[in-house]
Amino acid sequence: MVLKISSLFMFSLITIVNAQPYSIDVSNGGKWGDWGSIEWCPRGYLANGFSIKLEDKQGGRDDTAVNGIRLHCIDRHQGNMGHTITSSQGIWGTWTSPLWCTNSYLTSFMLKVEGQQGLGDDTAVNNIKFKCSNNHELEETGLPWGNYGKWSEMCHYGICGIQTKVEKQQGTDYAGGCIPPTRGRAPLRGETRVSNGGGWGNWGRIEWCPEGYVAKGFSLKAESVQGNGDDTAVNGITLHCIPLYKSYPEKTISSSQGPWGSWTSPFYCLNGHLVSFSLKVEPPQGKGDDTTVNNIKFRCSDGRQIEGVGLPWGTYKDWSSSCKHGICGILTKVEGEQGKGDDTALNDVQMFCCSNVHSNNNS
Repeated sequence: MVLKISSLFMFSLITIVNAQPYSIDVSNGGKWGDWGSIEWCPRGYLANGFSIKLEDKQGGRDDTAVNGIRLHCIDRHQGNMGHTITSSQGIWGTWTSPLWCTNSYLTSFMLKVEGQQGLGDDTAVNNIKFKCSNNHELEETGLPWGNYGKWSEMCHYGICGIQTKVEKQQGTDYAGGCIPPTRGRAPLRGETRVSNGGGWGNWGRIEWCPEGYVAKGFSLKAESVQGNGDDTAVNGITLHCIPLYKSYPEKTISSSQGPWGSWTSPFYCLNGHLVSFSLKVEPPQGKGDDTTVNNIKFRCSDGRQIEGVGLPWGTYKDWSSSCKHGICGILTKVEGEQGKGDDTALNDVQMFCCSNVHSNNNS
């Protein structure tokens, strides 16, 4: 089943009955924004957990509340986990730790939505609840504004897809190759990059680990080999942020991403944190199929290297400069969908260093 969510947001969830998918949604979603693509759990998987991308209260600045919803998919027969899916998402906030159904799977949902505020600050979706197949309810820690509406229709065979409706940034638009300023922060410092990134696409927004956190792991959104179809390879990168001297809790951050593929299981530094990276990039193929970024490697503060599970095309080149206190931010350059043209998705990446190893204060 596909879950639909609006004007984060609105969203829709998808299930399958008699081999035919159908969607469930709720009636109180917001009116702003555009629907993203439907994202599916792998065949044979069902969603049995979720997490939300939440921006904290901004005080006197513009609040956005919930910016994204991620479904965590599990093999319905073997219980194997590790696949996550998201549709479109806003650019603010950080991902919460997932909540899970116990020996069951997600079947329906309910949205907490703030009504239109007129001349006031609108937020739309502030939280979400899911019901599990054993009737247990899961609720994230969202923001306080708005009210819950009615429960969606129940998916007796489980939820296995998601589609979200997100309003794009309403402030200043950023174009070209310039790096936009961070939202609500002082000017950037400690940028680290490589020289072999691709030339297509536009830069997204910089996303930061929370204060006191450093990136200790990563995961990739990668599309498998498409045979005679259009390959895009790596579509997105998520950093897994953990407090410097602890092993939990974990927060995840990602910048812009392409719509294809599914998320891999995360890779972590055994001891220490991420300090530098190298990209595996396929150069332009002329009349052939371009993919650009095919994989990424990170170097940990203990000297070890960890590499994602990407695609086979392209080569690694130089390493970025090393971040003395670790990596705390990410910015990605992604080409939008080309219709009947050649899609490449993720083209380039920049990381940002923590400015203080003890406080991880990026401002």
